[in-house]
Amino acid sequence: MMKSWREVAQNLARQRAEKEVVQYWAEVGGTPVNFNYRLEHVRAVVRTATRLAQALGADVEIVAAAAWLHDIRKGEHRHGLLAAEEIPAILAETDFPPGKIAAVADAVRKHAGLIKTELVEPLEAAILWDADKLSKVGLEGMVQGLNGLPPFSADEEAFLVREQGRLHGLLPRIVASLNTELARQMGQQRLRSLAFFLDQLQQEYDVVLSEALK
Repeated sequence: MMKSWREVAQNLARQRAEKEVVQYWAEVGGTPVNFNYRLEHVRAVVRTATRLAQALGADVEIVAAAAWLHDIRKGEHRHGLLAAEEIPAILAETDFPPGKIAAVADAVRKHAGLIKTELVEPLEAAILWDADKLSKVGLEGMVQGLNGLPPFSADEEAFLVREQGRLHGLLPRIVASLNTELARQMGQQRLRSLAFFLDQLQQEYDVVLSEALK
């Protein structure tokens, strides 16, 4: 009996994510934290990509496999290309449909970057791109950033400045660059959620600061 592709992909994603975070923290002279940013990012991409694929009529199997495997070479130069080159051998040893393996590798090859310069095709590759970028937008992206890799904000004020900068700078550009209308709608909702959260946090911070200055 051939191995389950889902089990193989999930285990590999977890192993590579753990290797990445251990290596990173060793380089900065720290101890790995319990929160594994890379693995949580991959899981978020899988959830969003699967939802988009189901809603848009894409091949869910291709999208899910690509989502699990898209960052297995993260941290290396041209990680999308390296992962795409490795994927055929990985999936060939599993029960994944052979005729779909090339499509998985193609989607992974095209996912790298933050702002696209041209439309990503076919639909499965476009969905992986969109899901990968959406993971960086909104409250989910903020939580992953807070618990992930340094540099961390020095204090609450620095955090507010940083997140407001992202909200009014990079993040809207990411959302505008998404391929599918559904992903752009999701991105706009995430921006609104982040804006509301930061506004509430700013108000609480201002109250505490005003009390301290009395």
